[in-house]
Amino acid sequence: MLRGELFSTDMVRAYLEGRKLHTARPIKTQPPEDLQYPYGFITGSTDHREAGKFCWTHEEICDGRTHTVMPKHHPGDFMYCRETWAVSDVYGEGGAFGFDCSYKGGGIVRPCITRDFKRYCEWGKFFDRDGWIPSIHMPREAARLFFRISRVEAMRLDDVTEEFAREDGFTPHDGNSALVWFHVFWQATYGDAQWMWVYWTDPVTKEEALTNAQ
Repeated sequence: MLRGELFSTDMVRAYLEGRKLHTARPIKTQPPEDLQYPYGFITGSTDHREAGKFCWTHEEICDGRTHTVMPKHHPGDFMYCRETWAVSDVYGEGGAFGFDCSYKGGGIVRPCITRDFKRYCEWGKFFDRDGWIPSIHMPREAARLFFRISRVEAMRLDDVTEEFAREDGFTPHDGNSALVWFHVFWQATYGDAQWMWVYWTDPVTKEEALTNAQ
C-alpha cells in the first residue's frame, strides 16, 4: 500500500537533513475516558475485521470492554510526502513531456515525464498558477520523498519526551525545548487529541516504493 501524508515545510526539511525518524498523526476515533489502557495490536481474532487494529481496555486484565481502531498505515506499507510545491518549468523531449518541480523546503527535481498529452495538459494547469501550491494539491508524480513504514505505535500525548520530539524533527530554539515546540505544533494542528499513531519511517527511492506497493 502506498499513501500520501501532508507535511509542513519544517518537517520536510527535517527529513531532508536526516533529523526526522517518525511522524505522529492523531488517532481519529480517540478512546473514551473509561478505556485508556493500551492493550496492544490484535494479531488474531475470530472476527477477521478486528485483526490489525489497536485495542484499548479498562485495565490490564480485559473485562470485555474494548475500543479498537485500525491505523492508516501498517509495517511494510509505503508513504510519500505531500509538501508545498510549484511547477517551475515544462518541456518536451523526443515526444515526451516533462515538468520541473520546485519545493518550498528547498530543491528542484524533474519528477514527471509522460507521453500522455492529456496528462501533460492536466499538469499544465499547475504551471499557470502563481506562487506556491498547497501540499494537499500535490499529485504522487510530483513527490520526491518516499518511505517504508517500519513500525507503528499508539502513544499518549503525555508520554512524548524531549528525545521523541527531537526524533520527530523538532529542535530547541528561542528559549524553548523541542518538546515545547512539539506541543505547540500538535495543539495548533490537531487540537485536543490525546492519542496518536507514531509511524516510524525508513527512506526509500521512488522506484522502490512504486514497485513494491500493492
